[in-house]
Amino acid sequence: MNNAFYHLSETLLGAITEDFNDIFKNINGNPSVLIPSAGDGVIADHFKQRAKTSYRKAEIDCIEEDPCLAKSLETKGYPVVHNDFLSFRTYKRYNIIFLNPPEGYAAAYLLRAITQQMHYGGAILCVIPPDLFSTSPGLEAKQLLDNYRPVIRYYSDGKTSSDAQIAVVAVQIPTPERFFHSYIFDRLAKKERKKGESSEIVPDGLEFLQSYIRDFNKEAAAGIALLTEYRAYEQIRHEKFGHLESKYDLPILSLKVKDQSIDRDSVNGYLSHVRYKYWHALFLNPNFTGKLTSKMQEALMSRVQELSRYDFNAHNILRLLAEIRDSTLSGIEDSIEKLFDEFSAKYSWIDNGSANIHYYNGWRTNTAHKVNKKVILPMYGAWSSWHWNGKTEWSLKPYSVVSKLTDMAKVLDFLADGTYRSIDTAEDIDRAIRSNFDNGISSNIETKYFILTFYKKGTMHVIFKDDKLLEKFNLYVGKRKQWLPPCYGKKAYNDLSDDERVVADSFSGGKAGYDKIYEHRNEYLIERNELLMLSE
Repeated sequence: MNNAFYHLSETLLGAITEDFNDIFKNINGNPSVLIPSAGDGVIADHFKQRAKTSYRKAEIDCIEEDPCLAKSLETKGYPVVHNDFLSFRTYKRYNIIFLNPPEGYAAAYLLRAITQQMHYGGAILCVIPPDLFSTSPGLEAKQLLDNYRPVIRYYSDGKTSSDAQIAVVAVQIPTPERFFHSYIFDRLAKKERKKGESSEIVPDGLEFLQSYIRDFNKEAAAGIALLTEYRAYEQIRHEKFGHLESKYDLPILSLKVKDQSIDRDSVNGYLSHVRYKYWHALFLNPNFTGKLTSKMQEALMSRVQELSRYDFNAHNILRLLAEIRDSTLSGIEDSIEKLFDEFSAKYSWIDNGSANIHYYNGWRTNTAHKVNKKVILPMYGAWSSWHWNGKTEWSLKPYSVVSKLTDMAKVLDFLADGTYRSIDTAEDIDRAIRSNFDNGISSNIETKYFILTFYKKGTMHVIFKDDKLLEKFNLYVGKRKQWLPPCYGKKAYNDLSDDERVVADSFSGGKAGYDKIYEHRNEYLIERNELLMLSE
């Protein structure tokens, strides 16, 4: 090989690296650099110095054919990894290949560098004759380069010049999309295609579960395959050279499940963690649990550890869903009654808060009451205050307010008809509270079901927007607490007994009010089994 090459002065190298500074900016961490035909090491020295000023340490490998120059390079601390770039093959990945090819080899060196960087991605800086791409040897390299938008600059005596002695072509070859190619996933995909689609079917409206199940199966199978491969790797590692790895040395390659070293039981441990992950993710999905109150969601989330013993498949998910439906019904009833108590008796002492409720003669009791259109609740978390220069400053805090109101609105979701179904409850509350609080507005805030006003003394005034929904709320709780007769609203006023009429007169304001409920009883009265239908 002709060893003549263009001598690059420090000035010229500085100009080149400054002009192509973007290449260095794209490197994360310490750059790995390959310098073919490294010669006396001027390029290597320049990169080493540049890395120091950039607070990075460059890992510089060289290729050099001349034994004397190779020895000199290694004396300087640069590994000479081969003697001929055109026959060089490696598993190592280089951020940058800087080429100053021997005379007559520019096209061949450039093609070889492009081929290498196409495998892993990386930059190339190559010193070339100014007319290289107008010659037949250079055309092939140019056609390949043009796929990656190369930049060419011309230099003379260290300066950019049209009357150039050399040119430098720079190109950043992107990391291939299949850089992290997985033989395991390929094998699993082929197996799935042979097996066909899963025979498990999910009901209409729950199609989103299919993607969860597919992802679980893929992650579980891939992880088990990786564990199997690692166990096989460990056998090879120990068969011949295991004695070289003393107990004080870390293994070259190690794999763990969480913090546990791999053993024969690792597959089950791995599966347990993956199951936990997917059950947990499912319970966070608003399509699955978004309509449950926070207390109901917490109860469900507490079962994740238990469910990590069960495979994440359609059968087990649907079985859980059936359990949720059963427990949800009780949870809905308890939530409705708890909210009623909160709106009425629990805080009736606040600010003459007996105005919150209206008493009536309940069915065989005198303690029955109903919630009025306006109620007053404590909401101490809405405001915060601090003293500054002798004055008290106030600000609104949305977090605890949003959580509380969302739960309140979700309870009413169980009683509301389809009128409000298009409005997402959590999103509606969050948007209304945050947008108003951010602008310092604390009164007449309108949400899906309420108009809200927050007072600095720690109370929240709640006005129900929908009179019909409020009536349904009172009717449902009144019957559940047996303050209303079982037949209330189900038979005509004239057919009521004397005792039943007393309650109707007190609760509904007489015959006209009662008849409105009776005539539209399908809209006002909700049976227990209908709650789940309304909540779906």
